Amino acid sequence: MKWGDIGYCYSQSRPWGGDCDGIVMEGVRYDSPTFAGFSWSGSFGQDDDWEAAARYSGEMVGFKIALGAGYSVNTDENIQARVSFGKDSGFFQAGGYVEHLATGLFLHGAYGNEDNHGTVILSGLTEPDHHINGM
Repeated sequence: MKWGDIGYCYSQSRPWGGDCDGIVMEGVRYDSPTFAGFSWSGSFGQDDDWEAAARYSGEMVGFKIALGAGYSVNTDENIQARVSFGKDSGFFQAGGYVEHLATGLFLHGAYGNEDNHGTVILSGLTEPDHHINGM
């Protein structure tokens, strides 16, 4: 393992710190209204990238709670021309935050799993799948 592998996102060939789909692109996005603390969003961009996410935020019995999960797919042929002829990756991420309001003590956790579906890059190597855990 190298220092550059920490938080590395193979689907973008960049060390984004776990945000494997944090790129600017032309696309459309919809964010739902929040109902009882729940909301969802979806986006589609540049004919090769789509995402869906769900969130919850609220308070119950003295605790503040925020949860979120999302999945994105990138099948772009041109995203990393220096590295390979195309991409075929899926990235699932989830995170949560719970805070005890009376004391301010909190717990935060996050998980990410990138699946590169055996994409072979120009060097002949297969891009590894990547797992990100944090607390």
